[in-house]
Amino acid sequence: MKRNTCVSLIFVIILSCLVIPPTMAENLVNRRPTRGVFGVKVGILSEGAFKADYRRETDLAASGEVFADLPLFRRTYFAIAFDFHKIEVGQHEQFMLDAAAGFKTVIVHRRLDMEFKPWATVGMGHLNKINYYGETNYLSIKLGFETHFAISRKTSWLVELTTLYCPVGGNREYNVIYGPVYMIRFGLALR
Repeated sequence: MKRNTCVSLIFVIILSCLVIPPTMAENLVNRRPTRGVFGVKVGILSEGAFKADYRRETDLAASGEVFADLPLFRRTYFAIAFDFHKIEVGQHEQFMLDAAAGFKTVIVHRRLDMEFKPWATVGMGHLNKINYYGETNYLSIKLGFETHFAISRKTSWLVELTTLYCPVGGNREYNVIYGPVYMIRFGLALR
């Protein structure tokens, strides 16, 4: 296994061990049913690195997501997300599709009618032929933070800051690493 892949996997495992168990333990004691959250986000994907036979830089591009947060415990959701990212490498562009699942924890600020949601997901990405690389698949790791601003009891605006990293991927001809890249997205969430 390559050194970068090992470091990435160790980072994800350590983060999971530090964040998820304390949240789940607290929620097991205070279990209450809550409603699921569904929504959509659109925004910008930063420039980043696309490494195959050699390193290429990607351009600033569009990004979007449709998501569902299903209640798991009082302040923990099981998150399912379907993303699309426009990837531009040199003169070539294509859409990357990504399906991911993970956990979100919720910190509520009642006086300001806000919710803060740090989260982590792992998924699979697919990029159609770009340049001469052919179709490629990826393991995608996303770490992010959402802030929800309540409009009503069932609706909220949200702002998200996310890091996307694809440490392992490619096809039979090329091993491809994508990222890390950063996203800022805005959206609407419904309960």
